[in-house]
Amino acid sequence: MKSKPFVGQVSESALKEYRDQHGYWPRVVSCNIGVLGVAAKEKDAQLALELARDGALVKQLAEAFGGIRYLDKRSSDFIENWEVEAYRRKQV
Repeated sequence: MKSKPFVGQVSESALKEYRDQHGYWPRVVSCNIGVLGVAAKEKDAQLALELARDGALVKQLAEAFGGIRYLDKRSSDFIENWEVEAYRRKQV
């Protein structure tokens, strides 16, 4: 589902800016009305939302252990573009 959700006020220009900056459309949108899973197929949208919920829970629980240390950009880009990850995405 990629690693960067869209967070902010939803508008056509904001979503296009997100796409231009990251190279893909968001699968998770967090805005003033809630958190949404977005995809062409309902199954993919539900999975995106489920993963976002799991991530939010991990983030909340990690506070008890000193918080989260995120991967640097190079490492996260490697994982997102790794051929094994691309294969896994196709299998889902």
